[in-house]
Amino acid sequence: AVRNEAARTIEDVLARRSRILFLDAELADALAEDVASILADELGGEVGDLAEFQRLARRYQSVPH
Repeated sequence: AVRNEAARTIEDVLARRSRILFLDAELADALAEDVASILADELGGEVGDLAEFQRLARRYQSVPH
């Protein structure tokens, strides 16, 4: 997603590109730290939105299915 689709944030990867956040918010929350690490490696720096994304994922977890 970073190399071919210009994803730049955890939300780009887990919500927009893969839709995982909308399909399984608990899984997205669990994957967020690993995705942040990959993004940091690919983009050459820290990804500062990990805590913000985790808050978002937890809000989605509380939405009734």
